[in-house]
Amino acid sequence: MKPVTIAFVVYLAVAGASGPSPAVESVSVVRLLAAPEAYDGKRVEVVGYGTFEHEGTALYFNPQDHQHGVPMSAVWLVLGEAWDSKERTPPRYVIVRGTFRAKSRGALGLFAGAITDIDRLDDWDLGSAAPPQQPKGEPTRARGCL
Repeated sequence: MKPVTIAFVVYLAVAGASGPSPAVESVSVVRLLAAPEAYDGKRVEVVGYGTFEHEGTALYFNPQDHQHGVPMSAVWLVLGEAWDSKERTPPRYVIVRGTFRAKSRGALGLFAGAITDIDRLDDWDLGSAAPPQQPKGEPTRARGCL
């Protein structure tokens, strides 16, 4: 092969190695709980009631499930070092973006799955934050309704 051809092939291999970033699917906690296999390994963005405790950092469907100790109504949040400051902060509604893992069930295997590789974790303020995009094929819901 000519040196120019080899250089071009190497360039294509290196440029394509990173590939396009995976698509992020906006999904509800309910969908993750109801059909975890459908989202396994996918990038998701989800709003829920976040708790930040030792062995209890999770995204719950609602505050009552957290208050009554129902971890199967939550997905575990695997926070990396970048999010250490979130630990030991009060529970609140948050928006999270990361990779959903159906078989990773968190501390003591109590949760319904996990979100790893988190690159967004922000407080959710319906009045000021841009909502996640409505998933295709999912009916539009009124504010405050499931």
